[in-house]
Amino acid sequence: MTTEIAKRPQFEMAALKAKDMFLQLAPEKTWNREIVFALQIIRGSEQLQKCAPESIRNAITNIATTGATLNPALHLAYLVPRDGKACLDFSYRGLAKLAVDSGSVLDVDAVVVHEKDEVYYEMGLDPKLVHR
Repeated sequence: MTTEIAKRPQFEMAALKAKDMFLQLAPEKTWNREIVFALQIIRGSEQLQKCAPESIRNAITNIATTGATLNPALHLAYLVPRDGKACLDFSYRGLAKLAVDSGSVLDVDAVVVHEKDEVYYEMGLDPKLVHR
């Protein structure tokens, strides 16, 4: 068994070392799900595989800290290589979810604005948003 563990790539060992900190912040069920997503993402990216091991551990721990998920079907958060480090980045969907979950906002609505659309927004005591 020990030789099997020793044969694992460095990035995989770094990811698995996030478990103790992760479990201080989230349940084991969440860990079991998120580590599968994280390893799939890292295995599919040579750049992430080359990232500093500590940054991989931190990025995975940040999933638990923020309550985010790497579930590719939800498109909320991503592991992204940046300057030799793995970073947890959020999509606009993930940022909207964090804002709503925190109670900072009640609702978020995102729509596509095309080049010839008319968009007008007015702040103040009687805010107005027009999109035609």
